[in-house]
Amino acid sequence: MQQIKGAQYCKKCNQLYPDFFPCCPRCGTEPRKKKNVLGIIVKVVLIILVVASIASYVAASAFFKKQEESYKQGKELMRKGEYAQAQEAFRAAGSHEDARELLERAVKAEHYQKGEEAFAAKDYRLALEEFTAAGDYEDAPSQIILCERGIHFQLGQEAFNNGDADTAIAEFTAAAGWEGADQKLAMARRMKSYQEGQTLEASGRLEEAAAKYREAENYPGAEEALQGCVYQLGLEAMADGRYREAADCFAEAGTHADARKLRGECSVYLGKEHLAQGEYADALKRFET
Repeated sequence: MQQIKGAQYCKKCNQLYPDFFPCCPRCGTEPRKKKNVLGIIVKVVLIILVVASIASYVAASAFFKKQEESYKQGKELMRKGEYAQAQEAFRAAGSHEDARELLERAVKAEHYQKGEEAFAAKDYRLALEEFTAAGDYEDAPSQIILCERGIHFQLGQEAFNNGDADTAIAEFTAAAGWEGADQKLAMARRMKSYQEGQTLEASGRLEEAAAKYREAENYPGAEEALQGCVYQLGLEAMADGRYREAADCFAEAGTHADARKLRGECSVYLGKEHLAQGEYADALKRFET
């Protein structure tokens, strides 16, 4: 069969006929249309892209909505003072509005809260660490200063209890402004004077020792130590015939040993001296003593 340009075969009866015929002139079979494969592929790809875009949009909408909800939850938790949970919520909120800044604030707020708890428990070292970590949150810098004073006060009290007067004085001085620090500082200074008095007395420097005991004032044992010290000074003065000085020493010695009796004896000697000088009024006062 001769090939005809622009013709096609009927697959049913093998009849060759021009391709502009709508069907086979012999059997009436219509030719099959060629499928546009490339067009089909393009359509499929477009459909996939559209579906993916819709899915992505839905997912993104859900994600941003979840971030918004986490953000609101974080702010509510902050209001309640639940800062650890607020941090989790703000992390989940991602970059929603000012979530990152609020996350940083929640971290500082938690440190500040822990600092307050430690301070209330008088654990000033831990409180100092927490307030330092809180940075510029509220009055954290002021709380740091208070913690440092509290630490110095505790160290001063510890040194005082151990009889370390120098350290106690230094620490209570550094704790200035802390409640009770001034009173403790004064007592630490008295303790130092008392200790110095003991050292001086042991070396026989009784007058210097007595001066230190007087500085010690109401420190426990200072009054008794002073009385014992001036009693010895009185004995020395009496032995040297310095009865006026001896009488003053025995007067300050109070009820120590036989100080009152010895003071009376000194007054008798002084009374006789006044009589000898015609000082009768003074002599009378001495004899009355």
